[in-house]
Amino acid sequence: MSWNYRIVKTIDDSGDVYLGIHEVYYEKDNKTPYARSVDAIAVWGSDIGDLKTVLRQMKRALASKILTDEDFPSHE
Repeated sequence: MSWNYRIVKTIDDSGDVYLGIHEVYYEKDNKTPYARSVDAIAVWGSDIGDLKTVLRQMKRALASKILTDEDFPSHE
């Protein structure tokens, strides 16, 4: 199993659209998403180095395809 940060687009009950950076977990093929964090992820760490690492990983999410709830099997 692997994971990374990805942007996930969600639509609430009133139709408002939100984008957030979430932890996304993948099947054994490391390509098929199967789960994500419920809430968007906050940036935190024990020192500046930790924050830089998290921000660098999150920045990679900006270059990837935006996922939606329909991309996760539990939504079907």
